[in-house]
Amino acid sequence: MTLNPADRPYFSLSVDGFEHDFQILSFTGHEAINKPFCFTLELVSERMSLDLEDLLNRPAFLQFAPDAGGIHGL
Repeated sequence: MTLNPADRPYFSLSVDGFEHDFQILSFTGHEAINKPFCFTLELVSERMSLDLEDLLNRPAFLQFAPDAGGIHGL
């Protein structure tokens, strides 16, 4: 059975100034009124030489859907 593109989950992570090939395995998030939000992502990459500290404190965008819905953060 072939899935319609609308039936496939779509998630992507863009990190400013960083070329990557991440796959998102899972993510969880917590938001509340007048509180900071927090998202935890589980990522994989085929690049063994990836320096994870280079990712810290960079602006990032977690895209939830092909229509560009998502969340910006650090």
